[in-house]
Amino acid sequence: MIKFLASSGHNLYLKCAYIYLQNMLPLHETHPEVYTALKAGDLVKRQSEHNYSGLFNDLVIELNGVYERIEKRQRYTKWLLSMPICLQMNSATQEFSQMVYKTSEQHKETTKSRVSRDSKDMQTMMAFPCERYPFESTEIKLRNFESGVTADDSANVDRVQAIGEAIVRGMIDTSQQKYTFKRSLQAVPMNERSLVKLDGEGLHIDTQLLFQRLATADDMYIENISSIFEFELSSLPSSLFDNNGFPRSRRS
Repeated sequence: MIKFLASSGHNLYLKCAYIYLQNMLPLHETHPEVYTALKAGDLVKRQSEHNYSGLFNDLVIELNGVYERIEKRQRYTKWLLSMPICLQMNSATQEFSQMVYKTSEQHKETTKSRVSRDSKDMQTMMAFPCERYPFESTEIKLRNFESGVTADDSANVDRVQAIGEAIVRGMIDTSQQKYTFKRSLQAVPMNERSLVKLDGEGLHIDTQLLFQRLATADDMYIENISSIFEFELSSLPSSLFDNNGFPRSRRS
């Protein structure tokens, strides 16, 4: 996971995860009781013995941190008193409807309706690439099989693992305060560098922002703006951009 955080530019997550990993490696020596508990599968915290009531440690820490983040007493009181009120409303609703919700051994994701919905979603995902088969061309390039956009030579996300490993190797034996992350070392997605030449200089085109501005400008000239949204919207509309992500000329 660390190498993928590095290649994608999540620098804060990368730095924290790297330090965390270094602290966890000697855990069997520094905290043998914690190491034994983790090896035994004690990975969650529980406040009750109800089924599926366990929470991972990071969620428990975040919940306890709520008390520290709330500075004003009024907000703290409002947050604290909201839970008893919610419990009373929940109990009154169950009593009125004569339905009582209890925990059971069956997880909500194993119910018949959930399994049926998951199966339907899986069939949709399997049918989607069949309708837009991405392997018809013999050209070996990255391609978005939803929009048909083909990546240029600057995109290198297919080598994301090697890129992340190189960044992590550069962090070895370096102080966290002194190490700086360079954007040029990160992976370049296929729509990162859509450039056009203007007066001999490269100009980056943010296709998503440009499309949003055009849609906003239409509101000034089109009476029924809802007619625009009768058609599918995308980050790279084919009427404005070609398969490489560059704006079309007037002649095309």
